[in-house]
Amino acid sequence: MKHKKTIAIVFGGRSIERRISINTALDIVSAVDKIGHESYPVFLLPDGTFRVGSSALKNPDNYYSASRETKIEEKTELAHFIRKNKALYVITQNAEKEVDIVFLAVHGQNSEDGTLAGFFNTLNVPFTGSSVCASAVCMNKHFAKCIVEKSDIAVTPGLCVYRGQDYKGQAFKDALSKTFGSNIYPLFTKPMDSGSSVGIKKSKGESESEDDLLAGIDHALQFSNGVIVEKYLANRREISCAIYSGDNETYIVSNCYELSVPDTHSYIASEDKYLFNDSSRVTIEGRSKTSRAQYHNMEQNQNSECTIGDSVKQEIVEKSKIIFNILGCIGMVRIDFFLHEEKVYFNEVNPIPGSFCRNLWSEEDFNLSGSNSPPLAAFVLK
Repeated sequence: MKHKKTIAIVFGGRSIERRISINTALDIVSAVDKIGHESYPVFLLPDGTFRVGSSALKNPDNYYSASRETKIEEKTELAHFIRKNKALYVITQNAEKEVDIVFLAVHGQNSEDGTLAGFFNTLNVPFTGSSVCASAVCMNKHFAKCIVEKSDIAVTPGLCVYRGQDYKGQAFKDALSKTFGSNIYPLFTKPMDSGSSVGIKKSKGESESEDDLLAGIDHALQFSNGVIVEKYLANRREISCAIYSGDNETYIVSNCYELSVPDTHSYIASEDKYLFNDSSRVTIEGRSKTSRAQYHNMEQNQNSECTIGDSVKQEIVEKSKIIFNILGCIGMVRIDFFLHEEKVYFNEVNPIPGSFCRNLWSEEDFNLSGSNSPPLAAFVLK
């Protein structure tokens, strides 16, 4: 029997995506407990302090609104990570807990972008996920696309705008024409280093499109110091697959899935990606728990609108392996693509995907029977 490990599951943070992180952490807690290890949740508050208290942190009812974080503080203890005697401990005022590994369940800026990886790397303790550098590159959509494009993988046409840059003058208009040609609009504006569709806007197609674009850039700059301005591919399909590797030689790749866009939307919103019809899930800013978008299993769904050919599917799988390697990923990531007019475009990498893509995997993918969260279990055991 394998040695029972204590897994410190770190989640929360000050990113706008921290509420998605709560859902991810609750999934990991369940998976770790099911495979016979001890889950030890550690909540990172927006002020940068760690809190522990398993009974409170494992209860979904404590998270249903931002105000509930006050309740979390009341029911938990202030904690610190410290390394001594070649081991990692979580220290509180009255006790200390030795942990074997840190499981990062964080999303967004100041956490998923390599910040926390760097903290635990400095402490010289094992943690899940990619390195500091790989995490930072993956989270920066522009950097990731530049690297991927060098490997002859198509990316959607776009340009970058940075805080302090004049994007309302003629020089920016000239750059738009050079990048997109005469048929410029509609365009997407995205924060350069945020995830979960945070801060995304689509400009209008014809009249008022320039004002709409500038408003989109202003909006995205609320979430990041840089903005990607990207061509909107009409009638595109959004295809995702998850990929896992512990040694960058052997890969486990999920089936390709399509996230369908609701008729009233031109992109997938945060609540559509991560809020499943599940009573244990935590809402984002009071939104409904029922997702409007549905994942369609391309392997099993016979509807032609939800299937892709074997050659396209294989192309996505092979490109996912290349992207995983050239960006230096470790563990499990989700890679998103656009399929437009039979051409595959790389969109982005999620270095710590929400709930670790529990809806993309089956038990058979990891040959782990008896667990309904097999990728999480494999991630820990590796």
